[in-house]
Parts: sequence; structure tokens; C-alpha cells
Amino acid sequence: MLSAAPVPAQDGRPQTPDLTGTWRLNTELSDRAPSDRPLLPDPQGARGRGGRGGPRGSGGYDAAPRRRDLERMEAIRRPAFDVPVRMTIVRAEDAYIITTEDGQGTRLVPDGKKAKSTVGNIDVETTALWEGAQLVVTRKLDGGITVIHQYSRFDNPRQLIVITRIERDRSDVQPPAMTRVYEPID
Repeated sequence: MLSAAPVPAQDGRPQTPDLTGTWRLNTELSDRAPSDRPLLPDPQGARGRGGRGGPRGSGGYDAAPRRRDLERMEAIRRPAFDVPVRMTIVRAEDAYIITTEDGQGTRLVPDGKKAKSTVGNIDVETTALWEGAQLVVTRKLDGGITVIHQYSRFDNPRQLIVITRIERDRSDVQPPAMTRVYEPID
């Protein structure tokens, strides 16, 4: 049975689990990431074999909108499906800094405030906040796509569970959530 690992309250703040430490992915307990499949077809392939694309007489295929879709999907794929094998989480004042094995770092301030950034040409709005014993990180991309990561820490056995979901505003069909299980490196 998994049990949440709360940290004693300090300075009147509510209790929150301690996510800090160096964590290694347990591939046997984790869902496999669909990183080997493209999320959208290549715009080159959309035209067919050497054809101009589009209906007969349409004047060709405009790849610019498809390029934007591919950039948006790449901005989703990275945080959702590029699963770090190892990550280190440290707490610095009121923020968590997550660093992966490739040196990529993310600073999360769980205050519920929106932080804006750009990934490639895609605007991203990130919010981090505690919902009970879970750190919930929401990344909203322009175009109505949201990537949600839920970080939960458990003591018995000692694990960090990260659940990732993708939500699309204009779709009734949502992809399934992906669960990653991390164990501490002592």
C-alpha cells in the first residue's frame, strides 16, 4: 500500500510532501512513452508522392499551418513523452528545481501564478500549485492543448510518481494518462 509522505509544516505553511532527492526511473513499473511514434504526420508526407497536394487544381499544399502544428506537437512531446531516466529535485526557497540527466533544468514555483515562456515559436503558460499531497504543473499551449504533470511522493515503498495527461480543448477523445515511477538513488 502506498502512503503519502508529508513534511512537517514550517512557518505556518500547509504540509507538503518532500519531493527532493535524486530519482531513477523504474521502467518495469512505468508506462512506456510513445516517443517512437510521431504525433502528427510529416507535412512532406501529407502531399503524397511528389504531387502538389490538395485537390486537383488547388495550386498546391501550404505547409505553413502544418509546420505550426508540428512545432506545437513538439512542444507537447518534449515535456510529456521525453521521460528522464534520472532527475534531481532540489528546493530553493519557495521553488523546486528539477534537473534531468541531460542537464535541462526547470524551475517551478508552486504558488498558482501563471508564468509565461516560449518553446520554439509556441507560447506556453505554466502554473504550479499544490493540490493536497500532489504538486500539479499545468502547461497551456496556444491552440488549446494542455499538458498536466502530477508529482506525488510515497514512503512505503519510497517512490516519486509522475502522472502526465494531455488535454485538448477541441476534442472529445483525450489520450490516456502516462504514469512514471521513480525510485530514490541513495
